[in-house]
Amino acid sequence: MTDRKLIQFSSSALPGVEAYRVESSGPLAPRRLFGVFAIGTMIQGELDEYGRRAVHRFGPDVVLFVNPDEVFGPVKMRAPFEAVGLLIEPDVFRAFAKTNGVNGTSEPGWRRFSTTNAELAAAIVSATRAIESKAPMEEQRALFERVVSLVIPNEIGGEVETVSPARKSIIDVRDFLRARFAEKIMLQDLEVVSGLSRFHLVRRFTAEVGLPPHTYQVALRVDRARGLIRRGLSPVAVATAVGFADQSHLTRHFKRRVGMTPGAYAQAVLPRK
Repeated sequence: MTDRKLIQFSSSALPGVEAYRVESSGPLAPRRLFGVFAIGTMIQGELDEYGRRAVHRFGPDVVLFVNPDEVFGPVKMRAPFEAVGLLIEPDVFRAFAKTNGVNGTSEPGWRRFSTTNAELAAAIVSATRAIESKAPMEEQRALFERVVSLVIPNEIGGEVETVSPARKSIIDVRDFLRARFAEKIMLQDLEVVSGLSRFHLVRRFTAEVGLPPHTYQVALRVDRARGLIRRGLSPVAVATAVGFADQSHLTRHFKRRVGMTPGAYAQAVLPRK
């Protein structure tokens, strides 16, 4: 029997930061995205991970970096694994980037998708374990700041990416979906935005972004639902807000992409009353 287990933890010591731990012997999670910055490493096991139009080998001492709304996901599991990491809200990420002198002409972000760095991997493991075990606040903050010190300045930048005309039409579609994720959008609408035929639009969008347009929109809805749940909204209210037909529709997609139901996620990340 195969199994995939995801646990997430929040901490009053680190507002805007969550830790996660995922264990899996299968099945593989679908490609997905977060509306936050993610950094993670593997404690044990190995798999091939898709990110930024390429496949990367992910194992111990390898660190993965995921920017908001960047599609990523496992391609092939080479051994049952346990991975941990941190999810950082954009406002928090921008603040520590600015505080630590990261300058550029655009929003700060991770420079690359993966790197081998045993010291940084160990720091991520220590920080996530401290959050999970509810270590003293000072210890949690110190271990998180250790991670920050190791990623600045080598892994964070703020440079403008050069975009070719061929990519711009796809980026325009991606940004259109991000802005209107809760609306009913047809392929005809995206044809107008991109100036491409339906066939070429779907093919090029999938190659560039990592998911077909409709699947990307569903993934956006699920991630936006995560954010609203973290703010304390009920699943019923969240389903309507992000564009799902009802709560059951939200639950089905949420469980598939996050690994738990919206209610279980709320119990994991919201403060206990």
